[in-house]
Amino acid sequence: MQLTLKIRLRPTLVQLTSLRDTVRLYTESFNRVCAIGWKKRRVNGVELHHETYYKERELTKLPTQLVCSARVKATEALASARALQKKGKKVTCPKAQFQAVRYDVRSATIRLDKDFASIATCSGRQRCAVTIPERYQKYITCKIASSDLCRDDKGRFWLHVVVNVVVTVVQPTGEVIGVDLGVSRPAVTS
Repeated sequence: MQLTLKIRLRPTLVQLTSLRDTVRLYTESFNRVCAIGWKKRRVNGVELHHETYYKERELTKLPTQLVCSARVKATEALASARALQKKGKKVTCPKAQFQAVRYDVRSATIRLDKDFASIATCSGRQRCAVTIPERYQKYITCKIASSDLCRDDKGRFWLHVVVNVVVTVVQPTGEVIGVDLGVSRPAVTS
C-alpha cells in the first residue's frame, strides 16, 4: 500500500531562493509543453518528448530529470483535458500558476530517518533539513516511491513523500460478529 506523508522542508535562505526558482522554471516548462501539446493536439508522452525536450533544455536551467518530469505532468494534464473534452465538457489548455515539482529516486534522496532531503534544483542539488511530525515516525524506514515539492500560500515548502507501507494480512476466521450501520457510531463489537 502507498501512503503520502506531508513533510515540511526547512531550507536556508540560499536554498529557499533555489527552491522558488526551481518551482518557477518547472511551472514555466510545464505551461510551455501544455501549450505545444494543446496546439498540436498531442497527448502522447513520447511525441511530446520529441517535440519539446531539446527546446526546454535550451530555455531552462532545470536538470534533465526535472525537464522530463514537467513534460510527464503536462502529458497527464493534456490527457485529462482531452478526456473531459470527449465527454462534452468545455475545456481549455491546462495552465498552472504553481506546479508541484515531481521527484523520483534519481532526482531526490530523502532520508526520513536522518531528517534531510537532497533534491535536484536549478542550482544543483540542495540538501534541506526536514521536520518529521510525530505521527509519521513509524514510517521513516519505509521505502520511498516518489515525492512532490509543493509550496503553500504562505510561501513554505513541503515534500509530499509517497512511501510503500507493508500491510499486515489478516487471516479470515469465518466468524461473523455483526456490524452497526448507525450514523452516529462506527462499527463496534460487544
